[in-house]
Formats: sequence, C-alpha cells, structure tokens
Amino acid sequence: MKVLVTAEGDTAQASVCGRLARAPYFLIYDTQTEQWTSYANPYQQEHGMGSRFAQFAAQKGVQVVLGAAPGPNAKAALDTLGIKFALATGVTAQEALSQYLATHA
Repeated sequence: MKVLVTAEGDTAQASVCGRLARAPYFLIYDTQTEQWTSYANPYQQEHGMGSRFAQFAAQKGVQVVLGAAPGPNAKAALDTLGIKFALATGVTAQEALSQYLATHA
C-alpha cells in the first residue's frame, strides 16, 4: 500500500502541512518496500489544485492520503478515484503514518 502525507518539508520528520493540495511536499510511503519518496509539489501555486492533487496521487499508486481536511474539489476527486483520506494535523509525517497504520492495519 502507498500512503501520501502532505508535508512542510521533504523528510518523514517534517510537519504535516495545514494545506492539503498546496503543501510544499508530498511524501509517499510504500508499506511493501518500507521506503519514503519525496516530491516537491509541482502545482503548489496553480488554480484547480484539488483535482490535480488527486490525479497526482492516483498516478503514483496512492491508496490513502493523510493531511489537512480536503476542500470540496479535492474531496470529490479523491472519492471518484477511490483514494481514502484520513485527517492528520499537528504531527510529523512519520507520526501521522504510524498513527494511521496502528489503527488501520
């Protein structure tokens, strides 16, 4: 399973970003390889980010997104693509992932 965490920085120790689709970084954790991959958000300043964010996640094979509450466009796009969402705030990307996996494993 691949889990995307929206983050302020490019490592698992970075804080979860308070803005979902406009986060500076998207960190993807692969539970099979137990590896993180960091992506600078290429669309951070563009309009229509909700659907672009969901498409990015789908293209990377993400099944779950962790971060701030999605706006209506991002929520609709994630739902359409079958990508689950879980709220994560006030923690690091690693902590958000650990909390999610502990309750959804």
